[in-house]
Amino acid sequence: MNTFWNPQKSVVLTKLCVMVFLAVSVVMVVAGPWETSWFIRRYGHSTLFLTFGNGAGTAAFAVLLTLGYLSGAALITMFILMLMFLRNVGREEIFTRRNVWLLRRISWCCGGGALTTMLVGVLYARHFLAITCAAAFMMLVVRVIKNAFEQAILMKDELDLTV
Repeated sequence: MNTFWNPQKSVVLTKLCVMVFLAVSVVMVVAGPWETSWFIRRYGHSTLFLTFGNGAGTAAFAVLLTLGYLSGAALITMFILMLMFLRNVGREEIFTRRNVWLLRRISWCCGGGALTTMLVGVLYARHFLAITCAAAFMMLVVRVIKNAFEQAILMKDELDLTV
């Protein structure tokens, strides 16, 4: 048995990683206008809206920035929900209805991220479709875990009634 590493330390490490990703996400959302300008300068030659002439660059900027903010909102919300879930795990509150609720919302955030990156991929840059696939896959993984938690709660409730 490993005496150095234990489940509690693992939860703490995971919380720290989530907090770092949350902080990076907040910085990226704040830097959204600069990131969007860079993206249009870098990939403008291959975008749908930039080929329509005058004013199209402004439309591309507005659409990309809006989609970026929507993705950022889903990401930040997901990280906050993950911290709430990890707090419950740290308290040894594992198979609870609250955790099922949190996992469901986390999966919805992944789905929202998949949807917004799919729109960016279809409208502007095809390589965003890889992010879409990753977010959709993560949504499915979280849904499977959520369903397992839900079944465990039902089994636990059934066992509690028989005792």
